[in-house]
Amino acid sequence: MFRRTFRFFLPCGKQPFIFRYCIRLLTVFIFGSTASLSYAAEATQLDLITEEFPPLQIELDSQPKGYVIDFIKALVEEAAKQEPMVIGSTHFLPWRRAIKMSQDGPNKLFFSISRNTQRESQYHWIGPVSPYEVIVYKHIDGPDHMPASLEALKKYRVAVQGGGSLDTYFTEQGFTPVRVNHTRQTIKMLRALHIDYAPQVNSFPYRIDEFGFNADDFVPVLRVDDLSKQLWLAASPETSPQVVQALQAAYIKLSEVNLLDDLISQYGFNSPVMLNYRLRKRLVNKI
Repeated sequence: MFRRTFRFFLPCGKQPFIFRYCIRLLTVFIFGSTASLSYAAEATQLDLITEEFPPLQIELDSQPKGYVIDFIKALVEEAAKQEPMVIGSTHFLPWRRAIKMSQDGPNKLFFSISRNTQRESQYHWIGPVSPYEVIVYKHIDGPDHMPASLEALKKYRVAVQGGGSLDTYFTEQGFTPVRVNHTRQTIKMLRALHIDYAPQVNSFPYRIDEFGFNADDFVPVLRVDDLSKQLWLAASPETSPQVVQALQAAYIKLSEVNLLDDLISQYGFNSPVMLNYRLRKRLVNKI
């Protein structure tokens, strides 16, 4: 009995039916391993391209954070159920470089950007990822004039971020704006009275805090309704239709459960993450 039992567990080649069983197990193992390796090898690497824009997208302790960042992570994870994809690297760049990089090659996700006629054919549009408001400000010691329309600002010095939607819009409206690399530079310029007016966006409270300025010294003048629309997530033009369609389908699913609204509520001005971010920025500016 012992010998027969021992023979039952001899190597596969000693018993025909055991040999066949081992071959089946080996086939399943090899197939499963190959499929896993194939998935990892074939999964599309998506690079994230953006500019720091609190509280939408920020870099904290060398890690990307913000409610748009968190939403995109969830979006890619959901889309990967339909089409293999993973997030590769995240690039925080000045706006002009970000635009250039976002259109150079496939599999780039660019955010958070305004969707307009000029950009419509330059990207695949996935979905809105943030509310957006544009308000023109002046410094309390700046011009006394409180214009009722943009037209009345044309004789004054107005600064915008070069290459962005604000630059495009104000130029189309007949302005010759002062162009800067970052919107936050206009806050310092307003305070120093080097310019008269400047449109500001969602990040304005954070930039005021970052520089240690008094928010009451900056006076809202008027809201730019044409620009106060949602910001979008877009994919570079060479990204494959399969990846784009999977992302768009995932966006619909996540919108149905209001994930974005939940994430926005977690990134308030005094939330732990944004308090930490504000502290780091103020420390950097003191160095």
